[in-house]
Amino acid sequence: SERRTREQLIKAERFATLGQVLSGIAHDVGTPLNVISGYSEYLLMRTLPDAPGYKELSAILQQTRRIAAMFGEALDLARLSQGRKDPIEIQALLIGTLDLVGHSLRKADIKVELACRIVPPLIYGEAPQLRQAFFNVLVNAGQLAGNGGRLEVVIEEVPDKPGFLALAVWGIDAAGVGQDFSHFAGCLPGPLNDARTGGIGLSLAQEILNEAGAIISSGLACERGTPLVVYLPVGTGSRG
Repeated sequence: SERRTREQLIKAERFATLGQVLSGIAHDVGTPLNVISGYSEYLLMRTLPDAPGYKELSAILQQTRRIAAMFGEALDLARLSQGRKDPIEIQALLIGTLDLVGHSLRKADIKVELACRIVPPLIYGEAPQLRQAFFNVLVNAGQLAGNGGRLEVVIEEVPDKPGFLALAVWGIDAAGVGQDFSHFAGCLPGPLNDARTGGIGLSLAQEILNEAGAIISSGLACERGTPLVVYLPVGTGSRG
């Protein structure tokens, strides 16, 4: 409808504005962070491991590097696709994505478990874009699970789909009731787009995953709910 199209345009403009604001903040924060980390590293080189202050200097250096890395990943979310096809280690990508979305989930007291049941092969795509897609999916999944809920993200092999791995997302609310994520597979009209969740960024997630050659589906319903399942192609690709 015209109203829905207008709402989506407003959301897109907000995200674009947020990207510009974040870029400015990252630039302003980057300089003092570099100074702090530079001096910390210099002092660490002149301090023995068992000397007073070594542990504190190490913590300062570690945290400044972590902040810089998180700003870099957040800026990646705002960048347009460059059309690259690089090798990506899916487990590391998801760990980084969960780190980014962690604040939102912790605020709602939502626990997340990431399980990798295979030696994760490389997938090929554009890491910032895939991180954006999984970020959007996890934010919406967390909203549907609700305060005090739990998300389970599982990476596993797919015997009946050679050349693909499966990434399943399960949601359980605070009462232990499994959530129905089958709406994600349609990307994503239905209950996920109601006033409770807003369905923020789900259409973009679908577009990115389609570009990566992924198949978006849903698993079988059971007492744990109905998971979203993303089948990602593995083992083929080249640098773009």
